[in-house]
Amino acid sequence: MACSKGIFSVKREELLKFAAGEIQSFTSAPYSPLDGLRTIECKSGVEPVAWRMRDGRLLFSTIRGLLIIDPAQLRRKLSSPPVVVEDVMVNGQSESPNRIKELPPGQKNLEFHYTGLSFLAPNRITFRYMLEGYDRDWSYAGTRR
Repeated sequence: MACSKGIFSVKREELLKFAAGEIQSFTSAPYSPLDGLRTIECKSGVEPVAWRMRDGRLLFSTIRGLLIIDPAQLRRKLSSPPVVVEDVMVNGQSESPNRIKELPPGQKNLEFHYTGLSFLAPNRITFRYMLEGYDRDWSYAGTRR
């Protein structure tokens, strides 16, 4: 997808589920200068905005000219950065992580302050979390830490 905010990829399965009304939202992954692109702002009012060549390469109209992306050459899968729990709070009070293994009755509000350690693209790290033994699925936190 191309827009004034840049070029984004979306998983086909998610897009089809969204179009069918099976899900309310989908996740997009932005391409940025860190991906080797110098210009990410696409040009409005130009059609077609994107074009797929016979060899599979994708062409996009940007504010600085034509941009070509070869999906066969992309290596977008980065390993997850190490996660650090910076603070643990129980009922609004800071606690040692060792003390939360067994909480006494009445301790209802748990808060974890965490981050992912990455110098490559810290503004593009997103998070999800699950409290084992309590949550059934992952909760998407986005960039919230």
